[in-house]
Order: sequence, then C-alpha cells, then structure tokens
Amino acid sequence: RTGTPLRVQEEAAHALRALATDHVQNQTGIALGGAIPGLVALLQRGVPSGVQEQAAGALHALAVNHTANQTAIASA
Repeated sequence: RTGTPLRVQEEAAHALRALATDHVQNQTGIALGGAIPGLVALLQRGVPSGVQEQAAGALHALAVNHTANQTAIASA
C-alpha cells in the first residue's frame, strides 16, 4: 500500500499544481478533465491542512491568467 487516501489526494493536488504552473495548455486540460470541483471539495472543513494547502495551490495555479478557470472555480 502506497499511502492513505488523503495522502494520495495531497500528492495529486501537488502534481496538478506543478503541471498547471505557468502552462496555459495544462491549465485548460486539467480544468476540462474535471479537476476543479474535486480540488474545491478538498477545501472543506475537516480535511487536513496539508491537503487543503495543496488544493488551494493547485486552484491558484489553475486560475493565474486564465479567465475561464477563474469563472469555473468561482462557480464550483
């Protein structure tokens, strides 16, 4: 077993953050792949702070200079 589900979610959010940073095509692809609602869900109360931090960072990376993603995040 490689880790707890929360640890896997934290690592996945970190990976999405890295992929989205300064890369418009990846920002678009990640959003079209449906990642935004899942990342927003990780910001809920009761989720460990490390997971929340990675999710918030991924959402930030998806939103930078990307109006469509900003709208999708606000609507999620």
